[in-house]
Amino acid sequence: PSQVAQAALAALCFAIYHDTLSFEFLALGDYPAIVARDAVRIGLNRETLGAALFQPAPGGWQPLTTISHALAITLFGSNPAAHHAVNVILHAFASVLAFRVFARHSGLQAASFVAAALFAAHPLQTENVAWISGRTATLSALFALLALDRFLSGGSGRKAFWSGLALLLLGMLFNP
Repeated sequence: PSQVAQAALAALCFAIYHDTLSFEFLALGDYPAIVARDAVRIGLNRETLGAALFQPAPGGWQPLTTISHALAITLFGSNPAAHHAVNVILHAFASVLAFRVFARHSGLQAASFVAAALFAAHPLQTENVAWISGRTATLSALFALLALDRFLSGGSGRKAFWSGLALLLLGMLFNP
């Protein structure tokens, strides 16, 4: 797949969502899921891992999302701009991955670019990117695309099946 197309998709995501870098944590979803949640607020450690696996988050059991937020706290502290930047970067990566998967398995570069651009710019993605706590859907989509790519490119071997299934299950652990 074209590197220019991939760069254009990433630039499209940053052009659409760059304003989110000036947003604060949102009271409706970000505070209960991240700011007020002890398992996330303390950063990534053993206690956080245990809480992520055995204590449901607001909205359901999301162990890998909880770990993702705790890792962001460890790396960036409570700076909402950095947490928003992580969401934008993850969405850009998912958009580029969508293009790569579509192009690799269809052979249609232009159509794959259009489909990935629609994925990147679609208004339904706004909540997933603009709310830090919306990261669940972005990470789930990312792992679903990785699983799809693995299933489509792995042939009929056991390794391809099991690795694709593992990626799909990991994606489900992000989003209940």
